[in-house]
Amino acid sequence: MLPPRQSPPSPTLTPSKPLYLSSPFVEAALVKGNFKTIVMLPKYVDIMEWVAVNNYVMTWVQNLLEDDKTFPTKAGQDFPPNFPSTIKHVYRQLLRVFAHIYHAHYHQILHLRSEPHFNSLFAHFLAFGREYELLDMKDVKGQASAPVGIGNPYLPTRKESLGPSSEPPSPGGAKPLYLSSPFADAALVKGNFKTIVMLPKYVDIMEWVAVNMFDFYTNLNEFYGVLTECCTQHSCPTMSGGPTLNYNWTNQGGKQVSLSAPTYIDSVMSSIQNLLEDENAFPTKSNQAFHPSFPSTIKHVYRQLLRVFAHLYHAHFPQILHIRAEPHFNSLFAHFLAFGREYELLEVKDIKGDPNAPVGVGLLWERWKESGILA
Repeated sequence: MLPPRQSPPSPTLTPSKPLYLSSPFVEAALVKGNFKTIVMLPKYVDIMEWVAVNNYVMTWVQNLLEDDKTFPTKAGQDFPPNFPSTIKHVYRQLLRVFAHIYHAHYHQILHLRSEPHFNSLFAHFLAFGREYELLDMKDVKGQASAPVGIGNPYLPTRKESLGPSSEPPSPGGAKPLYLSSPFADAALVKGNFKTIVMLPKYVDIMEWVAVNMFDFYTNLNEFYGVLTECCTQHSCPTMSGGPTLNYNWTNQGGKQVSLSAPTYIDSVMSSIQNLLEDENAFPTKSNQAFHPSFPSTIKHVYRQLLRVFAHLYHAHFPQILHIRAEPHFNSLFAHFLAFGREYELLEVKDIKGDPNAPVGVGLLWERWKESGILA
């Protein structure tokens, strides 16, 4: 008899908000403590020289830096009277560059694993601006109708108790992260997955399919167990699999009913667990034949697991990124798809959906086929 299904302990995950505002990325840094200690004016150093040296590291103002009248380099040469206003203008422009990079390109910074470096640079930049009155609050916070994205991390750091997301992904808008590079291509396995799904010599095909389906169920259940705090009745009132797609559950009376995602997934996992424990469906004794209905049973199991994958990609991929598990999750899903195609468990209509209600991961399937990951 198989052991009862258990979900692993779930860490506290972030709600759906920009990753640069989410833990642990927002706290990633090379320097611990208060940045004021490293921006204070050293003894015997002229304040104009100190401000000029610290701005020199910003290569975006190269032309100004090369102007000897603005940034004098000769001993005894005075700074121009307009140096303070020039420096404030330079600072404001650099702040805008930071704001754009955080807002538009933070995913690439995460891909490079450079968030501690970038956060430390920005924290240093802000601390220096406040110490020498270069930073205006209106520049870092913006207006109520047009706030600056980085305004929140500028506020005093505090430990927050982050609950599950209260806002489901919006239908439309930007391309989902799971379809975006580099996340769509993150994987533990390089090459074509067909080589690892082929039937080994001397192995019964029914045994091979049953063992692999048990592994897919177990691994997917463990991933879901990590995400349960984010997949709630409130955040996921329907079993969404795409911007306009919601799956319905068929109850014992054969009626289609709408369930919340956590209720739907728990029903899926419980029903599969019961099947796995049923000796008639999944025999474990040697020389015990599989039931004639095994192929149709396994196709049903496969379809339900595919729907769980579809929901986790559509609704919870930011949380998968948060725990840096996208290579693991992508590899599991690619393996699952390759296995389904090899043994005729995967129906194209299930992975692509209808034109008016497409499955979100259908485009990921197409992308992986084009790149040669899937046959």
